[in-house]
Amino acid sequence: MVTTRTDLTVRQATADDVPALLPVLAEAFSIGTVAEWAVPEPADRLEVFTGYFRFMLALGLRYGRVDTIADLSGAAI
Repeated sequence: MVTTRTDLTVRQATADDVPALLPVLAEAFSIGTVAEWAVPEPADRLEVFTGYFRFMLALGLRYGRVDTIADLSGAAI
């Protein structure tokens, strides 16, 4: 089933949004077979992905684009 949301407004993220977006991205990507393969030790996984997305958000903000929504529950780098 496909769900379409029409009540979201996408906006460009700023550096002020990073503290809220960082755990959202790290938690979302630290689950699943690819995350388990990339970081085999479960106790290390969230820390590794937090560092990775800290770096990726910084790159996106500086050289590319980071989009988010009002409640900061998701982002695209």
